Amino acid sequence: MLGLAASHLGLCSDGDYSTQALSHRVTAISSLNKSLGRPCSSKAEGDARFAAMMALTFQASYMADGVIDFLCMSRGCHIVAMTAMPKFDDSLFRSFSHDGHINTVKAMLETASNDPTHQEDMINSFLDSLRAIMPLCGSTLELKFLTMTDAILRQARTAPVDGEQTSSQHLPCLHPKLARDPTMIVYTDRSPYSVCKHGLIIRITRGGEQRGLCCLH
Repeated sequence: MLGLAASHLGLCSDGDYSTQALSHRVTAISSLNKSLGRPCSSKAEGDARFAAMMALTFQASYMADGVIDFLCMSRGCHIVAMTAMPKFDDSLFRSFSHDGHINTVKAMLETASNDPTHQEDMINSFLDSLRAIMPLCGSTLELKFLTMTDAILRQARTAPVDGEQTSSQHLPCLHPKLARDPTMIVYTDRSPYSVCKHGLIIRITRGGEQRGLCCLH
């Protein structure tokens, strides 16, 4: 929490708290790793582990060049929920499940008042950008990811919730069944630009339009 607060202060004030934020982050990760090295002893400890992962994940969203850390920590949240705590359905954080996310999206869409013309223009621009970067696909997985993103955008025209569900079911860092997939390395490629990062940008922007602001969740 101290690391998250320091990173947030760095964005919301004129002060530079990056040194403190990084120091607290390293300490938190080290302590969490020690905890994960032994069996979970109680529901409270399991919730504490998941809370720590969530704090580290959202601290990453405040960090400069933190997108890769955000993806890795998002994946870590799923792994902790699956393997390092008691039954997640009994957790204080059970609403953070995949089904909970979909239900939240449904509720937001029901109250959204987006301009249909603007939405169509945005979707068309995204589709144009996908066609433009297709030559950058360097693997079958990247091509599959691009094709999936194209399908999700087309779904968004008539069934945005279905598109969101398809998206979260295929992105390893966002779906528990795929969180430990070895192909996760493609999604966290640290090269200057990748097809998967482009897809993530589309997801973030599209999500921001649905929620009325551009944010990660």
